[in-house]
Amino acid sequence: MPARTMNWDALTSTLIGALITYSAILLTQAMDMWKRKRTHDTLIQSLLHALQEEVESLLEMARVNAPSVEDIPDGKPYERLFSARQDYFTVYHANAALVMQIKHPELRRSIFKTYLRAKGLLDTVSMNRLYLERFHYLQSTFLKTKDPTAKAASENYREMLIQIAAQLRTADGEFRNAATRLVEQISAQLDGQPTRLSIKTARLNALNRIRG
Repeated sequence: MPARTMNWDALTSTLIGALITYSAILLTQAMDMWKRKRTHDTLIQSLLHALQEEVESLLEMARVNAPSVEDIPDGKPYERLFSARQDYFTVYHANAALVMQIKHPELRRSIFKTYLRAKGLLDTVSMNRLYLERFHYLQSTFLKTKDPTAKAASENYREMLIQIAAQLRTADGEFRNAATRLVEQISAQLDGQPTRLSIKTARLNALNRIRG
């Protein structure tokens, strides 16, 4: 009988030790998951801030360089030269995989749509520039040589430039609308996620109220 009691006590101690160890493992895993989630949420928040700044910069660039509806009267080409040769989507291209991890599907769709509209606008501006340069070259050639084929070709390019101008009006409006909506969506999302600074400020305000 004493031997059996000793064995039961040893088994109980072993089970309690195993339970404590298992609980510690679960707690450690839970803390690791919480830390990873917190890090991921902070990363997403930083990404949204960066995307917001990039899109706002694109809007400003469009305002300064791209045509507005008033700049392109119906039936006339858009004759401002603008070179779109660099990568204006640095944040987006560097974090495309992370964008896919944004939880809100509507916000993800707005991000994709906005950058697609931006690319469409830049591509149309670039195409307009190429056709405009060719048009000016043909005009210059005709003035120098009086070659009727150069005149006919320049008139054809002018007709194509008028069509591109209409596409520019559409592309510009679509981008501006999409980008403005995206900036508003990101602002709303960030407003719903208090930053460390806002939390610290709230605590200081609470302490000041208590002291006052």
